[in-house]
Amino acid sequence: MDDGILTSLKTRIAKLKGEREEYLNAFLKERQIVTDLELEMNKLRAEFEHTQYSIKEKEEVIANYNKMIANSERAYSMFVESSSKLLTVLEKEAGTLKEKVKVPPKP
Repeated sequence: MDDGILTSLKTRIAKLKGEREEYLNAFLKERQIVTDLELEMNKLRAEFEHTQYSIKEKEEVIANYNKMIANSERAYSMFVESSSKLLTVLEKEAGTLKEKVKVPPKP
């Protein structure tokens, strides 16, 4: 066999190995990028889920506050109305008692 052909084959094989090494390095870099992105996505997904849960809890607390405030305002209105009625009744009764027990003025 011709030494020139063998040398050319060795050179070509070496060149192919070099090209393969470049592609392998590019492949490994991209693979690392994918791995890093997957980790970041998992972290963001966990943060997203945590935030959603927190929002849901806060919505429930706000709904409870709204309900408690509405109930308190309704009870307060009823109390004010009852107090007003009670005051009217007391004033009427006090007037009636004064009429029944007319105290003569002191001489």
